[in-house]
Amino acid sequence: GIVKAAQAQIGKPYDFFNFDLNDDSGFYCSKLVWQCLWRTAKVAADDNPDPQRGKWFPPWFSPKALIGVKRIAVLHKPGEY
Repeated sequence: GIVKAAQAQIGKPYDFFNFDLNDDSGFYCSKLVWQCLWRTAKVAADDNPDPQRGKWFPPWFSPKALIGVKRIAVLHKPGEY
């Protein structure tokens, strides 16, 4: 289901500044992953189910947000980015 949800977004524009994780009019790479996982499995990849990220700034989801999530095992630390 997650792959089908992602495939349904093919053709939509890359939009780095579209931070609302519920808005599927445009995507940045991490947002696509978060949204497809949330919509199909009801699992927030980073344990934060708030699609607008409340008072966080920037109010987005990035791979770095996965650090510290209990169900995620860090296999390699490439360094700071």
